[in-house]
Amino acid sequence: MIYKRILILLILAGLGACSSLPSSLGETNDKSARGDASEQDEAVPVLTDKNAGESQGSILQRMLQTLFPDDTAKNSAAKTAAQETISGTAMQNRTGEGAQSAADILLAQSLLSKTDLFKASKRTLHPSTKVRVAEVISQFKRGELAQSERDISQILSRELNLSSSVYVLAGDIALANNKPDEATEHYMQALKINGYSAKAANRLGMQMREQGKFHEAQAYYTQAITAQPGMPYSYRNRAVLFDLYMNHKAKALQDYRAYSALLNYALAVQEDNGFGNGASAAEASSAPVLSEQETKALKSNISLAKRWVADLERQVDALASVQNSKAVDEVSTQ
Repeated sequence: MIYKRILILLILAGLGACSSLPSSLGETNDKSARGDASEQDEAVPVLTDKNAGESQGSILQRMLQTLFPDDTAKNSAAKTAAQETISGTAMQNRTGEGAQSAADILLAQSLLSKTDLFKASKRTLHPSTKVRVAEVISQFKRGELAQSERDISQILSRELNLSSSVYVLAGDIALANNKPDEATEHYMQALKINGYSAKAANRLGMQMREQGKFHEAQAYYTQAITAQPGMPYSYRNRAVLFDLYMNHKAKALQDYRAYSALLNYALAVQEDNGFGNGASAAEASSAPVLSEQETKALKSNISLAKRWVADLERQVDALASVQNSKAVDEVSTQ
């Protein structure tokens, strides 16, 4: 199954990355690059030195139970496949980094196994409307902002039963034309049509964050994650908010890890499509093939995500050390 091959690819890639990671990577707090592109439903054990006395087998069993707690057919199949792959491949590496890499893989699988509520509820456009919307998208991509604004306005005023995605597009065009208030109205309308529009919720989250409304931004990012748990950028956006604006470092670390895991999964799927690796034609066609430029951008984002995770891990450890020192001092003075 492609499921197992992707897990193997991710494990091997993750272990190799850990072993070759420069010690200086992420030494600087790369805030300038941490721009917009959110707490997880299930806690994933962080494998630090405190787990050193625990066998890798028990650690992985605990992670599997955490990520796949319900004894449903879908979860059981995913849990079995993950367990077999990890037992046969990841456990050949006996380092703590290997166990953490396996945890990242399981995290990606757990997120992707959740229901995509947007896909399950999205509205289908009339074929003629699809053609018109596609033309507007082409105009927008070519930078024809005035024309795309005129044409999307005509569609909004004349067409019935439009999908949330059309209003997200209208909001993006309005924003590109320096009309943020109009963009907000379109994004809000998109959510009225479909409350599971992660794109609309993400954009509203970014607007709230720019206005200093951090709790509102968090709510929108969380709404996006609930709607589409497999969308990486929702986690990145909420992580940036937690990290740089709300000072919730542990929560930011969780979201950066989710973001990183999902990006690595996407790259593994791309490499499986591009080089075969024994995938059947049906399996290879199940995921879109990225262009060379898109693959390069994906790898660049993966590299940035690694730096952010490393940076946040140091910050969280430092904060924990300070808190422990304070606790010891308080006890010693009593």
